[in-house]
Amino acid sequence: MKNPTRKPYPTRPVIGIYLTCCYTGTIAACLSPFVNPNGSIVDAYWGFFRTSGMMMIMAGPTILGLVVMVLWIHILFLGLFGGSVKRDLAELDGNRAGFKQTIADRKEALGPWPVYPILVLLLIIITFLLVATRKPRVFRGWGDINLKIESGYSVAVIGMAILFFALPANYLFCRYYVCRRPTKEGTAPSLLGWKAVNTNTPWADIFMLGAAVCCIFCAQTCGFIALVAESMGSNEPKLDGPQFIAGALFGTLLTNLSPGSTVARIALPTISRGGASFALPFATALHNQFLLPVSCPANLIVAGWGNIRPFQFLLAGSVLAIFMFITITGFTALLASSAIPFFFN
Repeated sequence: MKNPTRKPYPTRPVIGIYLTCCYTGTIAACLSPFVNPNGSIVDAYWGFFRTSGMMMIMAGPTILGLVVMVLWIHILFLGLFGGSVKRDLAELDGNRAGFKQTIADRKEALGPWPVYPILVLLLIIITFLLVATRKPRVFRGWGDINLKIESGYSVAVIGMAILFFALPANYLFCRYYVCRRPTKEGTAPSLLGWKAVNTNTPWADIFMLGAAVCCIFCAQTCGFIALVAESMGSNEPKLDGPQFIAGALFGTLLTNLSPGSTVARIALPTISRGGASFALPFATALHNQFLLPVSCPANLIVAGWGNIRPFQFLLAGSVLAIFMFITITGFTALLASSAIPFFFN
């Protein structure tokens, strides 16, 4: 029996659009000095690794990965080589005028923007600015003001929650109960009701993200990561082929089971004991976040709200993950000595 309140599963073209948004953001993060895991990698290898070196290594895989991603998404979800999806899209294209009219009617029915969506857009813009200026590595950010205190991305989010949610909510509560006595007893008006939050939040995906973080934390705490690093690596300054491949495989495995940024923060200090031939490919492999949504929290949230099932993410990311493993490992081996010379001195 179907649950009438359950969100319906999206069609294949819609899945393709959602996954395109996910993968495009993940690929763009490979070259960004503003977001993790690049920032966490630089912090873990302070003095040996610079963001410019990572950008030099990841430039080739980023461009090639973008091409493969677009091609693979078109084949799987947009009917590049025919099939029922392409026929449906052709039918929709034939009814383009009616589709545009439906959008126009819907837009007219919604009317002008009220205050709430304008405030939400303002919060999104402020979030982008705070994240980009926290610790950009190309200039001093607000996270560099006091180096004795670690100011992560959650600091900005907590500050915004207090400023834009907690203080207004308390003001409404005081005004409702203290300043004037309500004619009818009840709860104070809230900015965002719990029912709306509970209905629209992808709880299953959030619990899966928590389990993924616990996975890498437990692996670090029980000594498994240290055992692998000390067993597979060595302190020789020159590149060693088997160790290089082992580091790339281990990094890809961990970042497919846990968020890449979390792996960088928790595991990289321990992985560095394995030497350059093991630690460097491990670090660059943390950008291979395409196989499962837990590899990147942003992708998990997008996939959760889009109601995309994990096997669909796995199917779409399989080819891209294999391709990125080959290209990232290859470009790391090719450009390592010139992009990150401090590693091999």
